[in-house]
Amino acid sequence: MIDPDPVLDPERQRLAKRYARQKRALALGSGFLLLAYLVAWQIALSAAHAHVLNALAIFGLFALMAVLFEVVELPNSWLGYQLSRGYGLSTQSPGSWFADQLKGLGLLLVLGGALVELTYLAARLQPQWWWLIMAGVILLFTVLLANLAPVLIAPLFFKFTPLDDEELSRRLLALVAKAGTRVRGVFTMHLSEKTTAANAALMGWGNTRRIVVGDTLTGSFTHDEAEAVLAHELGHHVHHDVWRAIALQSVITIAALGLAAACMAWIGAAGWVAPLPDAAGMPALGLLLVLWTAVFGPISNWASRVAERRADEYAIRTATRPRAFVGSMIRLANQNLAEVDPPRWVELLLYDHPAIQRRIRLFEQLQAESQGARRESQGASR
Repeated sequence: MIDPDPVLDPERQRLAKRYARQKRALALGSGFLLLAYLVAWQIALSAAHAHVLNALAIFGLFALMAVLFEVVELPNSWLGYQLSRGYGLSTQSPGSWFADQLKGLGLLLVLGGALVELTYLAARLQPQWWWLIMAGVILLFTVLLANLAPVLIAPLFFKFTPLDDEELSRRLLALVAKAGTRVRGVFTMHLSEKTTAANAALMGWGNTRRIVVGDTLTGSFTHDEAEAVLAHELGHHVHHDVWRAIALQSVITIAALGLAAACMAWIGAAGWVAPLPDAAGMPALGLLLVLWTAVFGPISNWASRVAERRADEYAIRTATRPRAFVGSMIRLANQNLAEVDPPRWVELLLYDHPAIQRRIRLFEQLQAESQGARRESQGASR
């Protein structure tokens, strides 16, 4: 029997804070490792006076850099995996984890390799405007992958089956109809094969859009809470947040690519790296893109938090039992080992969702406003 009114577990929160600090330390270490790795590659290529001009050589350099970084970063990745196992979040076997690493590397080689090839083709054909062309290409990639991810990419990592809870499926489909959209069905994502964390989502768009509910959620959340979680996801659809996010990301991509292109032109003219379209400067270009993307990261996260707050408001206003929204937040915090009240600087710089404590306060604020409006209405009717 699922407790309909969960309470925040203080012991889980103590663990959540420690886990969050350790994850941030690993992420920081991984970031510095990537920067040092790219710098080392660029020094080596520049010292060797290398030239990488044809398509096969360009892909070969990218693939070698990607594979070797996977090897170099493997100890850090393994620590992250062991950390999640130590806190009881990962249920994945080492073999399955390693297989996922290989699948991720394969996707990087295919998709990343295609983008790298197109980048240097654009630089060769349009030396002044290659960065703007690539921003358009990345936009097309983003839209295409959003459509294909539920049917081509996600199934590489997780098993999907139709949701066998008819009552929950009916309620979720009714919620979708209320939001004025359509889906291809309601599916269970078998998260429990790899994690204890709960999640649900509205995946894909157009002919691939579907409701996806983790089996870790259906097994531990009430129907009201599962409905509240999906109502939040539908709030993004109602407010067109996906397209807003794509538009903002396109602007950030243009800015990051444009600034990286200007920096590459400057250091290329100074003779520090091979100028485009010579791919011997690939590590420097990658380094600049990483740095500029990081600079714009807090802006992207801020916009995401604004969208998430709108979606929360929608969920609270449309859910059958609004209080279930708070229950879902508390249950997510307990089950996913999520820090309810992270340091403010962490939330501002790193979080793309508001802290759970703020989301619960939003519910309390909206409930107080609703009660105040009802009292005013009753007073006026007298």
